[in-house]
Amino acid sequence: MKKKLLSLRNFTLLLILIHICFILLTPILLESILLSSISPLTYLIIIFSLGLKVKIQSKRPVLMILLAGYLSQLPGIACALIIFSGKLSSLVIPEAFDFIIQLWHAPFAPLFPYLPRVQLWRIPLYYLLTLILSFVIPFLPTGAALFKNLSSEL
Repeated sequence: MKKKLLSLRNFTLLLILIHICFILLTPILLESILLSSISPLTYLIIIFSLGLKVKIQSKRPVLMILLAGYLSQLPGIACALIIFSGKLSSLVIPEAFDFIIQLWHAPFAPLFPYLPRVQLWRIPLYYLLTLILSFVIPFLPTGAALFKNLSSEL
């Protein structure tokens, strides 16, 4: 029986759907300290597992999984680049981009109170992490696919 290959578009849409579901779940989960603390880890495990499943079932190349990860994080990446360009220049960036990036990374908001209250380059640590998360998240499903490649070679 021939296995159905998951297309780049479908995998990207699946990653976006999971991300949006966790954005919508976060306000509900914030009512419980335990659930809100576990939800970011659950999100990361699901994304990692999905990368592993796609690699096992469809034999897709690792670069396709990485590309799907970055395409699914485009809203966060675009906002982060706009905000970084405003911080590095004298451009005035509308606050809507701050709102969008923080909304996009709502699944990780329960972790922010646990971070130390330090600043790097006059930027609070939680906000700096918010800006770089979109560049890091795509490595989770990709890491799972690489893990599968390494384990099959052994």
